[in-house]
Amino acid sequence: MATLSLAEVRRIADVRAPWCVTVYGDADAWLGSDRPSAAAEVQIRLVARALTDAAASERVIGGVRDRLEGAASSLRLAVAPLGHRPRSVGIFVTPEECDVFPLTTDAAPGVTVSDRFDVAPLVDAALSLTSRVFVLAASEDSARLIDVTAHPARSIDLEDPPAPPGIERETESEDERAAPGAHLSEEAMTRLRVYAEALIRHVAPVVQEAGAMLAIAAAEPLASMLEANVILHSVVPSQILPLAPGLAAADELDADQLADLAAPVVKEQTQRAREAERSRLSDTDPLLTLRDIASMEAGLREGARDTRLIDTPEPGTDAER
Repeated sequence: MATLSLAEVRRIADVRAPWCVTVYGDADAWLGSDRPSAAAEVQIRLVARALTDAAASERVIGGVRDRLEGAASSLRLAVAPLGHRPRSVGIFVTPEECDVFPLTTDAAPGVTVSDRFDVAPLVDAALSLTSRVFVLAASEDSARLIDVTAHPARSIDLEDPPAPPGIERETESEDERAAPGAHLSEEAMTRLRVYAEALIRHVAPVVQEAGAMLAIAAAEPLASMLEANVILHSVVPSQILPLAPGLAAADELDADQLADLAAPVVKEQTQRAREAERSRLSDTDPLLTLRDIASMEAGLREGARDTRLIDTPEPGTDAER
């Protein structure tokens, strides 16, 4: 079983063979047992039927079927990249080889037979791994680091985190709630600043190693102190998540609730990663990318190009007219 990465996506995308079978299915159907599930068996039969319709030989059909049945029987302990819970699976089979990728995205179930693999859902899954978001849920009493791009959201172990500042909070008046920190003594504010700096220094290596964005879930004034230290030390990109009115601290939210809170940030990060990948592809050497229709057709006839991607405009737009 291979580990999903953009390099692996490119390797799969480059395969050209007479019988390339692509299967996307539910993770539980393919990874949940040591024998093929009913849903996996249905997809295996669909593959055999598609190969038969395409006039594949019995040797090809049997070879592909054996590899799919073997995959369904040997993937019970498979895990997705970075320890995330798999939601779907991508299987890429020829009569000679079989590659399986647990995916953290919900790839639509489907079966295709061609001279190349269908990698679109695989690309989507790989890009989702490049736009990770960690939430630092912190208060004066505790701190947690949550990977909200995992499915389900999961806590990341923080070894020997900084000790909480031990601030005794008194009952806040309405005016104090309107001015966060006004009820804290100068000594308490100083301890809180020291704690915020120590906390950012502690989580920064973990976040940076993962290439993640840091979202801060904390009440004021701690939230601003944490973000100030992120900016001061140029640690990682960050953003403060607004807590719901009446919520005293992020301690009151579990991992799934924090994931819901961070959902807009995760969506923005994923979109940014996709745009970056499109930009990278648009900057491809002109010798490798043709945009003129006549040049593309000539290249295809001569065998110089074997893939044609066409971006169609939205109906009714200026580009279409």
